[in-house]
Amino acid sequence: MGAVVSLPTVSARRIRLASVKDLEALCRLEQLGFATDRFSLGQFHYLLTQAHATALLLELGGGVRAAAILLWRRDASLGRLYSIVVDPAYRGRGLAGLLLEACERACLAHGCDRLGLEVRADNGTAIAFYLRKGFRAARSLAAYYDDGCDGLKMLKTLDSSAFVPAEAVTLRPFPERAFPASEPGVHAGAGSGA
Repeated sequence: MGAVVSLPTVSARRIRLASVKDLEALCRLEQLGFATDRFSLGQFHYLLTQAHATALLLELGGGVRAAAILLWRRDASLGRLYSIVVDPAYRGRGLAGLLLEACERACLAHGCDRLGLEVRADNGTAIAFYLRKGFRAARSLAAYYDDGCDGLKMLKTLDSSAFVPAEAVTLRPFPERAFPASEPGVHAGAGSGA
């Protein structure tokens, strides 16, 4: 909390910190992106106002199209990606990757040199995405999700020298075509929404 984070902004795409004014958008994304184990309005309110958390929103085309929530522990070197979700209509455009990079920057700004997450063991798309982004499988989590599905704990060691200043990040333009629903998600309790 209170850390200054440099987030990439390019033309109509913007990543910003969420506030209580964004509760409706967060709930909408949650409903669109996750079939089960969704956060409630009250849980989002708690995360935004009382938890040691950072919520990031990715805006595109006049609306919130993706969100991520990070959790922090005092004096810990590990940040936790608690949830990441991309609107299904906007999947396949690299938004999850952009948001994940912003999450990694936020971790570094909070003094964390590692980022951890949990993902459903049956979400092969998400697992493959995280492996491509440098995460490694750390351990299995038996019956981790409400429906009894196992989870997988994944970790990534962060390297601050790997990041160029956010202003220098060049993002590829979005082609005007239909995109497959190929970006994964992770969510404490869901794991299929980004």
